[in-house]
Amino acid sequence: MRAGLRADRRCTTDVKVRSGTTEIAVDVISGEHACFKLSYACDQPDNVAVTVDAGVQLSWSRPEHDDGDSIGLAPPVFCHSTHKLSAASHTFGLTAECAGVVSSDSVSAITSPPPFRIASLMPNKTTYKLADEIVLELDAGADGLTVTANFSAVDSTYVAGGETVEPLGGGKYRIRRNMTSSGNTRVSGDYVVPVSVSDGTVVKTRDVPIRWLRTGYPRVALADATFIAGGAPTRSTSPSIANLTLYIGALTAQGPSAPALFEPLVDEVGGRPFSIGFSTSAPIGDTVRIEMRDTARSGAFVATYHAEVLPMLVSSTFYTVSGLLVGNPLPYGQPSANLQFRVVLPDGTASAWQGSVLAWPGEQGEVTVTGTVSYEYDDCRPDTSVPLGVSPQYYPDDCNKASKPARRVLVEVTNDCNQSHRQYAGEDGKFILWLPDTCANEEFRVVVHSVSRKVAGARVAVGGWNNGAINSKEQLTANPAHYSTHSAVVATFDPPFGNSVTDVGHVFIPLEGEPDMAWAAHIIDNGMTALDYYANFVDPADILPLNVSWATNGPDLAEKNWFVHSVHPSLIHLRPRSTNAFSLAHEISHYIHFNFMHAATTYGRFSEPMAVANAAMITKSSWMSVYPDAVYEDLDFNGDYRDGIGGPGVNGFQQADLKFFPEHSDFEDCQNRPECCALDPEQIPLCVQGPYGWVWRVFMDLHDGTGIEPWDKFYPVGGGAPQFYGNFDDVDGGGGFTPSAHKLADVMFGYLGGGHLPENMNRDDRGLEFSDLVDVLDGMICRGHMTQAQAEPLLKDAMNYKYDFDGVLSCN
Repeated sequence: MRAGLRADRRCTTDVKVRSGTTEIAVDVISGEHACFKLSYACDQPDNVAVTVDAGVQLSWSRPEHDDGDSIGLAPPVFCHSTHKLSAASHTFGLTAECAGVVSSDSVSAITSPPPFRIASLMPNKTTYKLADEIVLELDAGADGLTVTANFSAVDSTYVAGGETVEPLGGGKYRIRRNMTSSGNTRVSGDYVVPVSVSDGTVVKTRDVPIRWLRTGYPRVALADATFIAGGAPTRSTSPSIANLTLYIGALTAQGPSAPALFEPLVDEVGGRPFSIGFSTSAPIGDTVRIEMRDTARSGAFVATYHAEVLPMLVSSTFYTVSGLLVGNPLPYGQPSANLQFRVVLPDGTASAWQGSVLAWPGEQGEVTVTGTVSYEYDDCRPDTSVPLGVSPQYYPDDCNKASKPARRVLVEVTNDCNQSHRQYAGEDGKFILWLPDTCANEEFRVVVHSVSRKVAGARVAVGGWNNGAINSKEQLTANPAHYSTHSAVVATFDPPFGNSVTDVGHVFIPLEGEPDMAWAAHIIDNGMTALDYYANFVDPADILPLNVSWATNGPDLAEKNWFVHSVHPSLIHLRPRSTNAFSLAHEISHYIHFNFMHAATTYGRFSEPMAVANAAMITKSSWMSVYPDAVYEDLDFNGDYRDGIGGPGVNGFQQADLKFFPEHSDFEDCQNRPECCALDPEQIPLCVQGPYGWVWRVFMDLHDGTGIEPWDKFYPVGGGAPQFYGNFDDVDGGGGFTPSAHKLADVMFGYLGGGHLPENMNRDDRGLEFSDLVDVLDGMICRGHMTQAQAEPLLKDAMNYKYDFDGVLSCN
């Protein structure tokens, strides 16, 4: 094994107590934020606590090298939302432990609540069609504000002031827009409506996502299908696929199995089974796509089903494809003249659209309930209008209550006769359920559960640990009985006797009243987003059902998030406060690394920093929530890891992960710390278990585009004039909304390989054994994603990384 890079010194993670002191100082008190600089008597303390009026608001412990913590740095800044405090003087305290020595400091500061804040902004529905009214409920916390909403994106007839704003008192407002104009030329699709709130001095704006379906949904859907708002994809219609025949059967029974973690999920989606038979002379393999549309409505559903060959003594081959239709599309006993299907072969050849030929065999006395379900959550983002002393790396957050469709969650209708039917909500939270009417004059209930629909092999189940107090991840188990899934009743109704359809409308999982189920829906949404992303690169059939241990009441397990592969290959434990998309995407990325890449994928050298970059790729954001209570970090913030490990004064600009920086003079003599740099540093200048911050910042610049960097100057150790590097990122990694364009993902799954992926047997492993930064850089060059000229400004000039471009010997 040859070295792909060089270094001059050894490193260590020993705590070095310096002559500095533990100190908390006011940074910014402005608007909604009270932020403070934190400095310590050592480079990296063992434990940190920040208090507000003696109440602990932040608790941090220095992570072990293999504990799953993604950052490893003690917090350099603390922010607290001023709306949580009264207009008075408050005491902010800092306590830190360095090598067993505890020191403290405090500072008093006067804070005032902001004049207003967007505390909540929610639409009354998840989707809208012609003749609907869009209603937005706003809580801004103050009366007398100017509120506007711009509906031009979703309504071509809108002119400024065309909305109605109704003050409700108590700081609440209702915004209305009637979507009645037939002249609206906006096609079906997803749009945003910006809402602005002003007190005459401060203006705040939030975007509300709106799904516009001009003529509404198709009245049926294919199980496990993707809904396409604009209609079915355009495909070739020649040569034709002969003899297409559609058969629709009777309503099936109960549907999916009861919710549980670790249990094999029986995904028998209750609905009306269909069977399509067709013939073609071309071999098609095992799967075909089925597309379904309702010509009187908006959009189409697209799904892939297994095709079986029917042996026939004819020249062409006959196939059958079977699946399930979900929905209560039509009145009892009536056929659908508008319902059409077609078969699309893997090569894109498609049959003509053909309608159903049989009436629906509806069952007399059938109770149907329809509706859409959404959930409430805290929508947080960095407030870049408030520069901190550690900007642009860190910013305070800005949060408001918002809602999203509870997509893919399990929905159940049940009654007092112990009858039940389970079904999964669609991508927009839409559900349709059935029960017989034999339980007359009894209450029916609609319940949502914290498990998701299985899509192409992937699903997410969320449950809280219920087997007593524990304090380590090793005490978790894979026993379904040790976890309780979450649920919430979202609607009740009394159906009339006989055949009936009850639309409960838009039902809601409130964050305050049902926090476990609301956050579980958010975790499911984020988890499925991550799994959907990876389905672009791995075989979805190989993805195990994901099990997430989470509940608002813990256990917190030392406030850590874990991919607990030692207990179960698809178990993730999230701390109670870790409900944001980034944390879950990060842990799911560990699952993908350890199951789909090389069996000996290293944690600190590869999986941890890569999981940080992968989470940014999945969430489409370079911002990461790093510390509890209101601080975001810019993942695209780079520091010079030769010079830039401090700013003017103590603990100024946190531009490096000090524990793992190989050339800092405070971190020498690593030969007695095998967990730090066990190998000869002439072979590898990076610590065996690290460095987290150093590597993922390189990965981020390999992923994103070549735009302006957030920071281009770095301060030498001990002060002095800053060094300027300009815009040093010339590597365009295809970062954006299209996963197939992500070049870093191509290197992971197309070059490194291993696990469920094809092994790249000819890859020249120039770094340490198994995957590390050297192999990723080799892959970027070998796959044609970057050149030496593009990479040198980042790797050599700015990051001082001694990568050997000339040593790339094998590109396969």
